Amino acid sequence: LVTWAVVGGTSLAREGRALAAALEAGDIAAARERLPHLCGRDPRHLDAEGIARAVVESVAENTSDAVVGALVWGALGGVPGLVGFRAVNTLDAMVGHRSRHYLRFGWPAARLDDVMGFPGARLT
Repeated sequence: LVTWAVVGGTSLAREGRALAAALEAGDIAAARERLPHLCGRDPRHLDAEGIARAVVESVAENTSDAVVGALVWGALGGVPGLVGFRAVNTLDAMVGHRSRHYLRFGWPAARLDDVMGFPGARLT
């Protein structure tokens, strides 16, 4: 049950397919509207090629984070490994980005996420 809750492959694949369908149909407006569901890039000025590149990069990165990294930590640490990895990864997503407000809190979160994400990234 915890593995199902932590591993995000199904929703990742669903978003990737939805964006691919919009691009294949030539519906750039729908792809621009959908892209923020997958990544933090501003799609307003992206053409079809830029959106496709953002999708491929985001699916690859999120496969490492949401699937492979979680499974590695689950194999190494069981349920606590799964939950710990997801907690660190979520903390980085929430406050790990460089900003004045979260600089002192976000920097350690981002570095810890880098360290914990390394085995899954190499395996991916």
